[in-house]
Amino acid sequence: MTFSLRSLEVFYWAAHLHSFSRAAEKLNATQPGVSQRISAMENLLGEPLAGKIDVSGKNIAILGSGGNVDADKFAKFIDTQA
Repeated sequence: MTFSLRSLEVFYWAAHLHSFSRAAEKLNATQPGVSQRISAMENLLGEPLAGKIDVSGKNIAILGSGGNVDADKFAKFIDTQA
């Protein structure tokens, strides 16, 4: 199982910003594009990475395998790949 660097970057920003929409803005992408990448990663892993945590559905929380990511180490990795 492999993920593209772009997919990992999308996941990082969605998790960091707690929002698919804000991640899309940060990455000059569309919100549906961010959702599709996260969904594809979830399909490969066979479990959810993110879930909605408020009534409006605008904020996300990291679930399952996604919660095991060390954010600081991941940010440094993304920075070295850019």
